[in-house]
Amino acid sequence: MLRPALLAAVSMLAVAFGQATTTATPLKPGADAPPLKVSEWVKGKEIKSFEPGMVYVVEFWATWCGPCKTSIPHITELAKKHKGKVEVIGVSIWERGDDIPTMVKDFVKEFGDKMDYNVAIDSADTHMTKAWMEAGYRNGIPSAFIVNGEGKVAWIGHPMQMDKPLEDTINGTIDIEANAKAYDKYIEGRKLEVEINAKMGAANKAMAAGN
Repeated sequence: MLRPALLAAVSMLAVAFGQATTTATPLKPGADAPPLKVSEWVKGKEIKSFEPGMVYVVEFWATWCGPCKTSIPHITELAKKHKGKVEVIGVSIWERGDDIPTMVKDFVKEFGDKMDYNVAIDSADTHMTKAWMEAGYRNGIPSAFIVNGEGKVAWIGHPMQMDKPLEDTINGTIDIEANAKAYDKYIEGRKLEVEINAKMGAANKAMAAGN
């Protein structure tokens, strides 16, 4: 029978690999941006669809996420720098608590001008999480998706790394095909992670049963 310390170590390793949802049609650069569907807009204006000619940043965050708090002021800087050319949409996902709307509104109010862009909460059926994050194989936040003026996803990544991709998208010089090829490699890595996580989960259950 396995010692508790070893069993705990295996459990921690399984968690470390994280979780991911595989999808038949991955969301990657070059794909049509999924529809916007949220439960409530808590700051800024309501955006129902992507307007032709306008560039959008759809960024995912949560009130409990430390790295999200760090990136929010920078996202605000980008929103101000490219005002009139870019609309930023911050979508709260993966929240924890009984009264999520109040929690998000209090957070946004506390951040004030440091979070100066459109902010929304994911829909009750977690459409944004599924159609964007899970379809894009994103297992961590903050995560940002840049949508070009034609409604196509141009870039996916960490918001602290999107300064140049955003400018290139605005200028029409971004290489979406190259981004797609690079993202294919990222997706393959995530698929491998899913496979390893599944095997670790099975091993963990077997060990817990003393097998």
